[in-house]
Amino acid sequence: MVIKKRHLSSICLSGVLFLCSCDKHELLMAERVQVESEIKRMMDEMISLDNKFLSLKVNTSTARVTMERHNAELARSNALLEQELASVSKKCSEGEEMVKSLRPQLDSYKAKFVR
Repeated sequence: MVIKKRHLSSICLSGVLFLCSCDKHELLMAERVQVESEIKRMMDEMISLDNKFLSLKVNTSTARVTMERHNAELARSNALLEQELASVSKKCSEGEEMVKSLRPQLDSYKAKFVR
């Protein structure tokens, strides 16, 4: 008797699950088709890119070394530009301080001679 109750309850449970998910079946199938088409499109694009890369006949180890060298050159260039920027910023700050120190003299000059 216990086996029959389990069997009956599992049938009822599967029936309830089936009835609850009937309305979602079409939506899920449409989403599945969309995902599969997107996967196919991406695979085709990946194959196309692989073919383009292979047509360049580039040795990957050579390309990596070249890219690392280029990256190192960019890092050196960036460091030089940062030093130059720091120098210019320092000069700008010094110029602003000079203007602040000369402002009172300029104001007194204007007060005396400009009417």
